[in-house]
Amino acid sequence: MDELLIRQEKARLRSEMRAFRKSLGAEAQQRTARLLLERLEAWSPWRQARTVMAYAAVRGEPDLGAALQALWHEGRRVVLPRCEGNRLAALAVRGPEDLAPGCMGIPEPVEGCTAVAPEEIDLILVPGLAFDRRGGRLGQGAGYYDRFLPCTQAFRLGVAHSGCVIGRVPADPWDCRMDAILTTDGILPSEGEDR
Repeated sequence: MDELLIRQEKARLRSEMRAFRKSLGAEAQQRTARLLLERLEAWSPWRQARTVMAYAAVRGEPDLGAALQALWHEGRRVVLPRCEGNRLAALAVRGPEDLAPGCMGIPEPVEGCTAVAPEEIDLILVPGLAFDRRGGRLGQGAGYYDRFLPCTQAFRLGVAHSGCVIGRVPADPWDCRMDAILTTDGILPSEGEDR
């Protein structure tokens, strides 16, 4: 698929997935958050990870608030991203009080939070508009995660509503793949490199 067709297909799919997420009611969002935490708690890499990078949900993304609370309660290190120019910085946060609206209104770690080297992160929960079973991910389009993920060896776990796992995500060469996808249906391991 040539570059123009990929860009057009990504734009179409972003619009479709944003509409799908917007259609989800509060009850469906709460159910998703509860089930995602249950799936994570039953998954051994989650239980073994000492430093977990996650995200603060916005615009219909699956809410990880309960998962973050569980990590803080267990005394594990929680890392959230902050936009710095066109890059993501990983910063440790001790609780919701360490977050404030930042880039594009997304809650981000405030000044004074400690930077965490990408190689110290064990597991990254990655948001996305759509994913496929080959590990493909469609983000919002700014490329922040695609620039950050190559800097770390952490396990990449895409987080999605079940309706956002599709047959095939259009991909450019620089798009980073996930190792697995977390949905309310469970943890779906990546099926490999075939595109």
